Amino acid sequence: MAKTNIKSKKIIVLILMMLALATIYVLPYLRYTFYIPLQEAMNLVGENKKYGMLTSMYGIANFLPGGWMADRFDPKKLMVFSMVSTGALGLWLSTWPGYTTLLLIYALFGITTVLTFWSASIKCINVISASDEQGSMFVGLEAGRGIVTFLVTTVFLGVYAVFQADSAKAMSAIVITCSLVMILVGVALAFLMPKTSAEGVTN
Repeated sequence: MAKTNIKSKKIIVLILMMLALATIYVLPYLRYTFYIPLQEAMNLVGENKKYGMLTSMYGIANFLPGGWMADRFDPKKLMVFSMVSTGALGLWLSTWPGYTTLLLIYALFGITTVLTFWSASIKCINVISASDEQGSMFVGLEAGRGIVTFLVTTVFLGVYAVFQADSAKAMSAIVITCSLVMILVGVALAFLMPKTSAEGVTN
């Protein structure tokens, strides 16, 4: 019975990890799916250089050493922080602030989606998996991530279709929906993921 409960909990955490990986990179790369609508929402129509600079700012922030963070801090706490803070940044983004603030938000996305998230997510899978099941867990994570990403994208396209007459409103609805999902996943991970520690994950 205890083994069944442990296995069920692992599956739930794995599904949450799929949701995390399927949503956390949506906002920094939203322009690749909704190029013109996002540009209109940001009031950057005709400002392609400024628009592109947002992604460049995100890319620059991606050079920060995420592996170093995951080796020195509790990966579970990093995961929870990443999901909740990226969601909070998304809610800020949905207000469509000025350009300088947009640059700041995209730079912070680099911190919350790469520096504190990517390596920590790998560590968390190591923590919840026994030595003889890590391969299957990673395969399941990647396969499930693809399916969940497809479903999430379908939902966002549906949301856009409802509000498409107003680009700013449509993009706000998508960003807010994605942000709330990330925050909920972060909170769920805080309660459901097994306890980890920085000392216990370095090998």
